Amino acid sequence: MSLNFNSVNSILLLLLLFSPLILFISCDNDDPRNPVVLRIDPDDDSCEPLIEEYATCAEACENEPGNCANDIQLHIESDGFINRRIINPTIDNSTGEILPGEVQKPNIQSPMHGLFVPVWNNPQLNDAIENALMNPFDKFVAPDWSISAKVNNAVEPENTNPRDLNWSTVMYKIPGYCVERIFPDDPDAPCLGGEWFWYLNRGGLLSFDWDSVDNSSVASFGKATDFCLDCHGAVADTDWLWITHDLIRREQQLQGLPIIDGHTPGLTGAAFCEGITELSPDRPQDVLFDPASLSEEQANRMFNCYSWQTFIALFWPASESQRGIPDKTKSIADSGQRVWGTYKQTYEMFQPMDPDWTLDDRNWNDDQPLPEVCRDALIANNLPTDTKTFQVLNETHQAYGSQFNNLIDQNNNEVHYNVRVNRDEFERMKEMGFADTGTYDYNGPFSVENKTRFQMPDNTDGFTGEGATELKSAWKIMCTDPEICNNVDDPSRYFTETALIYTPPTVKTIDALNIDIIPQNNITVPATCEVAEVGLVGFHIAVKTFWAPQWIWPTFEHIDNVPGNTADDEPVPDTFSFFDPECPEPTEEFLQECVQQRPGIIPNDQADNQDLRCCPNQMVILNSSPDPANEESDLVGLRPPNPIPIQVNRLDQIAENNPNQVSVLEFNKLFRGLLAEEDSPLKNYILVNTQWPGNGRTSADTEPPYQVINKLCLEGDDEQTCFDLLPKGLRLRNSTIETYDMAYCEPTGEDIGNEGGPDCTADNVEDNPVQHSSGGCMNCHFSAGTDSSFIWADALEEQVPLDN
Repeated sequence: MSLNFNSVNSILLLLLLFSPLILFISCDNDDPRNPVVLRIDPDDDSCEPLIEEYATCAEACENEPGNCANDIQLHIESDGFINRRIINPTIDNSTGEILPGEVQKPNIQSPMHGLFVPVWNNPQLNDAIENALMNPFDKFVAPDWSISAKVNNAVEPENTNPRDLNWSTVMYKIPGYCVERIFPDDPDAPCLGGEWFWYLNRGGLLSFDWDSVDNSSVASFGKATDFCLDCHGAVADTDWLWITHDLIRREQQLQGLPIIDGHTPGLTGAAFCEGITELSPDRPQDVLFDPASLSEEQANRMFNCYSWQTFIALFWPASESQRGIPDKTKSIADSGQRVWGTYKQTYEMFQPMDPDWTLDDRNWNDDQPLPEVCRDALIANNLPTDTKTFQVLNETHQAYGSQFNNLIDQNNNEVHYNVRVNRDEFERMKEMGFADTGTYDYNGPFSVENKTRFQMPDNTDGFTGEGATELKSAWKIMCTDPEICNNVDDPSRYFTETALIYTPPTVKTIDALNIDIIPQNNITVPATCEVAEVGLVGFHIAVKTFWAPQWIWPTFEHIDNVPGNTADDEPVPDTFSFFDPECPEPTEEFLQECVQQRPGIIPNDQADNQDLRCCPNQMVILNSSPDPANEESDLVGLRPPNPIPIQVNRLDQIAENNPNQVSVLEFNKLFRGLLAEEDSPLKNYILVNTQWPGNGRTSADTEPPYQVINKLCLEGDDEQTCFDLLPKGLRLRNSTIETYDMAYCEPTGEDIGNEGGPDCTADNVEDNPVQHSSGGCMNCHFSAGTDSSFIWADALEEQVPLDN
């Protein structure tokens, strides 16, 4: 199972987001205070093996991960560990000053972990982090024997004692530790996960994996790619995990001198959509005016006009001879692949497990390659294999969060996703070699220098004049059989395709409970590919243009997703794909029960209160296929026969009384009306809103003119020297792509989702639990650091290995 974490915002949030691992296990150690394989020094946390056959702690932990994890747990629960550790420091955003320890960072955004999550780092790790924050251009490497321990879901929010940790996640950096190399046949290849050993403990080690064929538990702890690292980034060295996002972001915020790129405004086309009476296949190259010269309402109207015109052009039938080009002889209602559907899927650019992969011999117009298992699936279903492009749905966890963040519709089916990029982005990646294996990590090109010098093209300097474009689509499986469907779907209401649902191969370790079996038995579960009729439910667009060098961020979704997507003067859908009207209203009393259910509803709680499945916008832990071996532990029980639907609602209403939504309502009515005249199913999609940068460039009057403002406005900044995320009052959340991007503390300031303000306390949240959209496209992607793109994260975490 591959996991993604597409919404990381800062170093302090990253410090909080370790994910559950591992396996309920009975250790051979009879005395719980007596270590078995490791002796860890209480003064500096260094280690030596207790068993003579192991020369190093790395060797001991590679061979006996269960005992290793238990011995580390004994150490972090010791008095010495408690006395020598402090809670991680925080940062004053207005000054950049590092505040002292003993300040608990409220984890108000992560849907995986609890609300108020303390983190303990040993002194050498804390010192390294503080030094890196003060020296953002220096490479960060966590010292040997670094330890960080955290609570995933604190029963008592004020808990500050590691011995009281509930669901504690621990990472320990052991020199030489390596269980899997990025290229297994190369002994000199980088080690997956670096030298970190991870585990999760709640009275014992846990697992959320089970091999049904072998009827055996599967070891997860100590491995490179299970839960923790899959969530945080399947990279060759996870030292970046602590610091990279925040270093890049702080560099932009605090060091962000304007960039002189020498460009001038190019051809534009989107103004305010006045007088439009027909649909066009032509993409507008940019907004028409400098947004800083307009009022915020006018500029928002201009960007929303751009968004709808771009959406129409992207969904125009594509040329059969050229990828990314519309067939202007057709209407939008005609059949055929759409323009955006011929853009490059991420795996066409990246093959991180192929050490020789490069784009040098890959061209834009090449047919989309398929893994053999998908070609076989097409043949088995009597479908042609010579189509130029295919929708290969290779992601299931774009709804934000971690390994439990898959989105399940009311028919008990999982939502699937993919990501595509246009030619401008492909050609720039090829030109700079930043898709070549070995040149990047989860967060983009290696080194801060490369990350900051890498700039994707805008509409004035790219190959096509469109500007770099990234698209994320969300799809539900069409359910049309009344005997098995809770809600019978009407495919005519959707933009549908026959898609390939790809699941990558996995390697599992069997008989893991028996540590006498060395090496453990490894089995490979082969990749699968299924043909399915799917309907589009969500659509993200991100485009870099001259007047928006920090990108334009529109998002669209289907009106049947959740209540509140239809206009006041149109019929309300009979059923919703992600909302059950039989669920109780999210009253304060009900949310007080829901707020205690992070991370996710678990079966013993749901058995006591069936309404908990209706907690809005919260994950259900059962949907992650937990390990049946945990049943006796009263933690996580057997998997349900079907996934449990997620209750989703809209937190920011699309309404006329919202000043940021006036033009959205007008343009939705205009373009949906024109699509209805064409009898296109696209008439059933709405623009949720658009986020855009205010003051993204200096004006024509500066010297030199049109410099790119690379500094995000913080409190107290001169607005002429920084750019804003606009509209200011907007929390842009797509119900199918950012489902779990929700907080119980109201975000404050421009650092959306990171700070809850002085009222964000445990008591206030418990007394008055109110759900808020906790972020926005720009805030999330700005933390990526590499020109706002998470495309490298998709490359590493959502792999589709090719056979040639």
